[in-house]
Amino acid sequence: MIFFRTTTGVCAVAIFALFSLSFFPTGAFAQSDERRAQLEAELDSLQDEIDRQEQRLGVKRQERQTLERDVSILESEIEKAQLEIRSNDIRISELSDGIDDRESYIGDLNAEINRKQESLAELIRRRASLDELSLVELALSNESLSEFFSDINTVQSINDSLQTRFAEIRSARQEAEEEQEVLSSQRDRVTDTRQAIAAQKAEVEQKEQEKEQLAAVARSEERSYQDVLQEKQQRAAQIRAELFSLRDVEAIPFGEALRIARDVSSVTGIRPAFLLAIIQQESNLGQNVGTCNRPGDPASKQWDQIMKPSRDIAPYKRITSALGLQPESRPLSCPFGNGWGGAMGPAQFIPSTWEGYQNRIANAVGVSVPNPWNPAHAFMASGIFLTDLGAGSGGYTAERRAALQYYAGGNWQSPGVQFYGDQVLQRAGNIQRTMIDPIDAAE
Repeated sequence: MIFFRTTTGVCAVAIFALFSLSFFPTGAFAQSDERRAQLEAELDSLQDEIDRQEQRLGVKRQERQTLERDVSILESEIEKAQLEIRSNDIRISELSDGIDDRESYIGDLNAEINRKQESLAELIRRRASLDELSLVELALSNESLSEFFSDINTVQSINDSLQTRFAEIRSARQEAEEEQEVLSSQRDRVTDTRQAIAAQKAEVEQKEQEKEQLAAVARSEERSYQDVLQEKQQRAAQIRAELFSLRDVEAIPFGEALRIARDVSSVTGIRPAFLLAIIQQESNLGQNVGTCNRPGDPASKQWDQIMKPSRDIAPYKRITSALGLQPESRPLSCPFGNGWGGAMGPAQFIPSTWEGYQNRIANAVGVSVPNPWNPAHAFMASGIFLTDLGAGSGGYTAERRAALQYYAGGNWQSPGVQFYGDQVLQRAGNIQRTMIDPIDAAE
């Protein structure tokens, strides 16, 4: 990108001094090529070690289950997690350097925009002063003919300079906005990496505890390794059998919920723990907000009173008709605050939104008419919607942003809704650690 510095004379056209600010990897950013190369070399070395540990884990997992094999697996998993922590620390250092440099660059861009705006203001003032005199007045003045035409040329020159300056400011602002987007992305990556480090540290701590438990078994003569395996399998069976609450339909065993979530993940890329956390969060909100359109509910809670008439009543009638259901036969969410109700099933889609997604849902689950109260269909709907909101790429910031948009739509940045994203990510972590991981460990 090229910028211009200007100086303005009394009647002269602005004089431009050309200069440029460059981008990575040359002079605009302070991070040296030597430091970057050093960080990249460290990352490559750590990745090689991580790959070796992964290969070792693959071999060990193929071996017959023994106490020594499980201890060896835990040791490799701990070492791998520690290597990933070191690798992520380097990535944060690298990103932080880039953030500092980019912030400085954006500051330079904004300073240049301010200088251009000051120059533009001077040109506008000069143009206005010339506009106060008509060409007739200039011609009848005491100026010589050459001075008269000089003034006319000055007007045209200033007009040309104004157009140039407008273009420069627009260009500089566009670049500043683009740089700000990149900066925001880098900050998100730092947040994601810090969250990954926290998760890896928790994983190391958990596996150290498991390793100590196995070591205790090795030292003890009272318990056998088979007792430990049996305990793991019993705990996994308990988790699978635990009921997973769903909004407006009967709860299902967690094992079934996990199977559905993994099916959705294979189609959408949404992390199973994250999807289950969204569904669970919606269920808990349902307990707090209540449910409408149930048998015995007063007229004020019936479907045609709680929905936004211009948006959802007609879609709801089409949805229930296609499923062979009566509109008053299915529970719906009640209005919350000053809003409207009518959200359906575990995924809590309002009828107009469900209708917009139903073809994609139907194709994904292999039916002609998807049912918002069917857990498998509702899970898939949530997965597709969350993918559209950017959660398919994974990462803390992408998942948190998608969760907030799932809940609040365009108001997702409002301070009053931030609790939702925080609670969903906390739930996802708990589901992964206390439910999914134990099931996987017993398999």
